[in-house]
Amino acid sequence: MTAPVFGTPVATIENNYGIYLLAEQQLYLEQGKADPAQQGLVGFFRAAESPADRNLAELGIDGGFVYKGLIPKRDWDTVGLAASYLKISDDIRNAQNDINNAVVGGGGTPVFARLADYEGVIEADYKAQVTAWWTIQTSLQRVFHPGGGITTDIPNAWVFIVQTTLRF
Repeated sequence: MTAPVFGTPVATIENNYGIYLLAEQQLYLEQGKADPAQQGLVGFFRAAESPADRNLAELGIDGGFVYKGLIPKRDWDTVGLAASYLKISDDIRNAQNDINNAVVGGGGTPVFARLADYEGVIEADYKAQVTAWWTIQTSLQRVFHPGGGITTDIPNAWVFIVQTTLRF
């Protein structure tokens, strides 16, 4: 296989791996264990790491809180707030820099206006349990450095998502 820009062979790297930690804990139980909806506050945290020399992202961290039954008479609805951070591999950034130097050294314009560094997201969502078999969830997200910030053409962004789930 050949790289599309310079025609150099692409190396195959074997033995890729990743490691992660996931923790979730009930922080507050509103009515005790007898409550079928288990209303209350849950916190979660996740961290993941993988080798920088063979992965686009080398580190990911996210966490947040979900409250079930926050609104009176809406025992099964959830409200969530979360944040995430994804660090782009230093090897990717170094490769982008090498490509820019090769192009500029030949009198051209750099391919990458900015080198990739990270992508971050802050999210707030609400999931309504419409019936026992149907939910509607809305999510509002603020994305920082979309795509790792490699271009100045894509500014930080707001994202609004609506999804529905049918269980049958």
